[in-house]
Amino acid sequence: DVAGVEGMVRDVTDQIQAERALSDSEARYRQLAELSPDGIMVHVDGEIVYANASLARILAVPSAKDFLGRKAANLMAPEYRADLERRRAEVLSGLKGPEGEPAEFLRSDGSRLPVERSGGGISWQGKPAIFVLVRDVSERKRAQDALTESRDQLRLIADNLPVMIAYIDSQGCYRFANKSSLEWHRRSEESIVGKRLADILGPQFGKIRHRVDRALAGEEASYVETLEFSDGATRNIRVTYVPHRGPDGKVAGFFSL
Repeated sequence: DVAGVEGMVRDVTDQIQAERALSDSEARYRQLAELSPDGIMVHVDGEIVYANASLARILAVPSAKDFLGRKAANLMAPEYRADLERRRAEVLSGLKGPEGEPAEFLRSDGSRLPVERSGGGISWQGKPAIFVLVRDVSERKRAQDALTESRDQLRLIADNLPVMIAYIDSQGCYRFANKSSLEWHRRSEESIVGKRLADILGPQFGKIRHRVDRALAGEEASYVETLEFSDGATRNIRVTYVPHRGPDGKVAGFFSL
């Protein structure tokens, strides 16, 4: 039957063309993955079937081929493995994968690498699979840790000075108050930060409002004022306002000493 043979030839031709198109598409995706500076892996049923060179580099593994056949969960620090399995089940059920979630992966020497993890579901050789992008954020974390340490040191110094120190933003709200300032107000940090100076001082704010306005206009001021403390005593205090300008040159707030 000539028509039957022609139909079979068309079917085979269509199948070959479809397979070739799929192969070309996979080749393009592999090329893009190999150019990525982020680590990329694909796992099927939890077993790694693909990894790019960047993943090998950031995890200090000799070759990306060394990942093949390994359990994806074993690349992560133990406390994150259950979450990986949960996420895998969610993605395979049709839910959206993680985007920029923090995690820790294990380098070849056992040390931990802080990363951001993103991923989603794909098809790999006809099977449902999980695509995972691993971004090294160790430099960012080191910078954040250094900033936190610096802030903690400054806070320690500020809290041990016999001076009331506070920072008021351009909206007239407290953003910082040291130990002496909190003790004077008889308030916790949580009850002051974010609140307006006018609301915290109440009727006494009227005495200093014009000075606050000048500080927010960019003028440094130093003066002596008589104020009633929270213990009921009236005391003379010297106050210095030091305007603080942001990167754009505009006054972002002022320090009250």
